[in-house]
Formats: sequence, structure tokens, C-alpha cells
Amino acid sequence: MAVRRNITASDKFYLGEVKQVPVQVTATDGTTPINITGWPLRFLMKEDDDGDDDDALIHKTIDSGIVITDGPGGECRIDFDAADTDGESEASARIIAGFPYPYSLKRTDVDTILVDGTWEFRASTQRR
Repeated sequence: MAVRRNITASDKFYLGEVKQVPVQVTATDGTTPINITGWPLRFLMKEDDDGDDDDALIHKTIDSGIVITDGPGGECRIDFDAADTDGESEASARIIAGFPYPYSLKRTDVDTILVDGTWEFRASTQRR
């Protein structure tokens, strides 16, 4: 069911940036929206696919960084704070520009990965 979406440097997501990222959950065809109303969702970004979930670089859940914006349309939003990537915490200090970090958005009640891929950040002259 997972749809692969890679976020690259050309998407212009800078380290230390506050950003709201829209995500649409679709069928494997990549276009047909899936109704996600009421689904428990979790977003994780790790240093590698084998890393433990508890050691994730970035961790978001419903009401803690994930907002369902249009359930029937399969749309949600992932809210990033500057602290997620500003280099000030132990986890965010491990995030560097130009490296493709694996991420996934998962429906947790049935352990189904909905979206996955890699996420690459750009360097900024201002991280705070």
C-alpha cells in the first residue's frame, strides 16, 4: 500500500526551518486518495532503515505534529518546528544537509506504512 515519495534538496527544506508539509495518502496508483479520517498516524525519520524507532531523529503523531486536514481526501499535514532540525538537541544535531534520511508515515492501528522515502535537507546560513 505504501507510496514512495522522496524529498530532495530541490524541494528546498532547510535545516532549522519551521515548515508545514502537506501529505496526501493515496492508493498504490499514486493518485486515488484514501480516506484517512480518524486514523492514528505516526511519522518517523531515522538515520537508517535498521535504526530503532525509539532512536528516530524526528517523531510525529496525531495531535503532536500531524494534523488530518481532509480525511476523505487523504490529506494530512506534518508540522516541523525549527527545533526538529536546528542542531540544538542530540537528535537534531545528527541531521546534516545533503544526506538522504529514510522516513515513513504509518497507520499505527494496523501497522501499515502509507508513505515512505528519503528526505534530504538543505544547508542554511541561518539555523536559529
